[in-house]
Amino acid sequence: MIKVLSKIIAKRSIITAEFRRVGAFMRIKTLAFAGDLYPATCAQMRLLLGKFETFLKENILEPSLLEKRAQVIIVPYGSYEEMGWVSFFAHRLLGANPLIERLLLLSPWEGEEERWGWRCEVDSYALLSRELPALKHSGLPEALRTLPLLPLETPTPKSEVHLPLLSYHFKGKTPSLLELFYAPSRLLEWSTLLGEISLDPHTGIILVANLESNSLTPLSSWLASLGEPLLFPHQGNYSLAYPLQAQRNLS
Repeated sequence: MIKVLSKIIAKRSIITAEFRRVGAFMRIKTLAFAGDLYPATCAQMRLLLGKFETFLKENILEPSLLEKRAQVIIVPYGSYEEMGWVSFFAHRLLGANPLIERLLLLSPWEGEEERWGWRCEVDSYALLSRELPALKHSGLPEALRTLPLLPLETPTPKSEVHLPLLSYHFKGKTPSLLELFYAPSRLLEWSTLLGEISLDPHTGIILVANLESNSLTPLSSWLASLGEPLLFPHQGNYSLAYPLQAQRNLS
């Protein structure tokens, strides 16, 4: 991760120029970040994402573009464990940034990267601007082909941004965090603290769409108060969860 991050920072002039071009085309600033994100320790992950947040502010969200804010897409390659850590710390460290318009996390089913043609490359803006659109009609699952994650010819109004997936709503009770992040074969939608957050443990998709400019701030603070997450295995995979004693009321 340190190696990947250092290479990205070394290429910051190229990346910034590319994002300016893509941003002008889309009329919204977009950032994709991909790489080997397996953390050795919690402290190391905080440090790395903190550096990434600084890089984001200094090189992508420049003053002349602040009125557009940013759409951030983080693509953690590899296992569910990696995806869980990146999801958690991205919420905690990047989610409270009011300049971020939408924060989206996407990960393919483990082992499918080669079949889908995804490459773990440092210049991840190329992944966003060239590879993902080409894959839109390929072998991706229907859920991914219909998600509003790809560069569009015209910007999508905020009111039209949605996750066109069947959702399971917790009705008549308040779910525990364990149930929220670890419900087998269910796609979860959590819209009380955030615009939209969905998790499907069978397809390996964790999506967060920040539809309100400040809606991530309470979620980030709330998650930070819970302490460190645990990783629970499920059918050979991993989902992000919290200890039972950390159950909180979501209302």
